[in-house]
Amino acid sequence: MRLIEYYIFRRVTIAFLAVMVVLTAVVWTTQALRQLDVVTSKGQTIGLFLELTMLAIPFLMLLTAPIALVMAMVSIYNTLNGDSELVVMSSAGVSRWQLLKPSLILGILVTIAMLFMSTWIAPMGLKSVRVLLTQVRADVIATVLQPGRFMAIESGLTVHIRDRLRDGSLQGLVLSDERDPARSQTYLAATGRIVETADTTLLVMRDGSMQRFDRTDDDMSIVQFDAYAFDLTSMLPNNVSTTFRPSERTVFELMNPDPDDKYAADNADRMRVELHDRFAQPLYPITLVLIGFLFVGDPQTLRQGRTASVMGAIVMIGAVRFLGFAATTLSVRFPIATLAMYGIPVGSAAIALWMILTNRTIHVHERVSAAISDWIKRATEARGRKALVARGGPAS
Repeated sequence: MRLIEYYIFRRVTIAFLAVMVVLTAVVWTTQALRQLDVVTSKGQTIGLFLELTMLAIPFLMLLTAPIALVMAMVSIYNTLNGDSELVVMSSAGVSRWQLLKPSLILGILVTIAMLFMSTWIAPMGLKSVRVLLTQVRADVIATVLQPGRFMAIESGLTVHIRDRLRDGSLQGLVLSDERDPARSQTYLAATGRIVETADTTLLVMRDGSMQRFDRTDDDMSIVQFDAYAFDLTSMLPNNVSTTFRPSERTVFELMNPDPDDKYAADNADRMRVELHDRFAQPLYPITLVLIGFLFVGDPQTLRQGRTASVMGAIVMIGAVRFLGFAATTLSVRFPIATLAMYGIPVGSAAIALWMILTNRTIHVHERVSAAISDWIKRATEARGRKALVARGGPAS
């Protein structure tokens, strides 16, 4: 790689990494807020909350990488032009292909990384999130043991705790067991803790008493205890199954679903579209690089301005991505639209590359910008004349 190409590649790569980190952090924050109920309402730890949100980062990076790449490329090429570096390079005989090559190489690297992540890493992360959420929602003990509330674990069994400490210990525990029609038992304990062994889950209460009331002869007895273990095993769900969505399955699972998987059988169209989307999405970094270069890759004088070029790149890239999303949505109902999932990025890239190699440029954005500027100018002048007439001046 020539020195100039390496210089451009280094600047675009650094900008890409910085933008991607920022974008991913912003998107991660919005997604993390949706999982706050795991800590607030399910009684889970901050560690589990961080694990849940961190596992989704590879999937978020698939969304932010193409956007970050385009933003970095447009920003760096615009800066190079503003510093007259593009003009000097072009005057020194650097071709359009040499100016494009650094960003195109980066786009290819991003495509390879996205392909690897979309086929295995991202779906595995989402699958782990789904498993953890299923386990948390099935954790009856963590759900019902909420401080200050009387909660029914099951019919006839009610529990109340005053507080739950960070180490998991329970303070001020009351447990009422009315499941036996002939006998009721109420447990009072200063402290308690959930203890899980190989096959059982116990609520171990300490420094308390048990009040037993026999309804057959109206007899009540009180027993003091230092420690008492109450078996909760029968109240926990068994064989909790997890249903994975198409986005939470690897490419191999999408291609060869389990014949006994009812969800896969009922959502065969979504599984098919998700499989094609895994291969179509990584095509966009290269496509967006080529489209962006058409608008901002050529040197321009300071008089020409770059606002129209930047806006033109944004509009064109947005249009291509919109068409891609539309094709993905339509493919669920119309399988023929699957061809458009590949045709839109490949066709757009081919047209942009042909225009670059044949030294063609796009000027429609400049004409649109000039027309808008002219319209704003005329509207401003007309408003000024009306204001002048209103003050009694000549309307020349």
